[in-house]
Amino acid sequence: MSLYCVRISYPPGLGVASYLSHRDRSTWSRRQAQRHAADVRAGRTGIRGFRTVDVVPHD
Repeated sequence: MSLYCVRISYPPGLGVASYLSHRDRSTWSRRQAQRHAADVRAGRTGIRGFRTVDVVPHD
């Protein structure tokens, strides 16, 4: 099974890209990562000020 991360990018000056951590995890199946990314985009996580939210393969 491939694992995926949720990368959150911020505009210049607000910080570098970060990776979502949820319940002590930072990698999930693609479907779970897509759900977490959708929650971030919809504002359900409290994360604000981001430019993009992407699901990326875990290295």
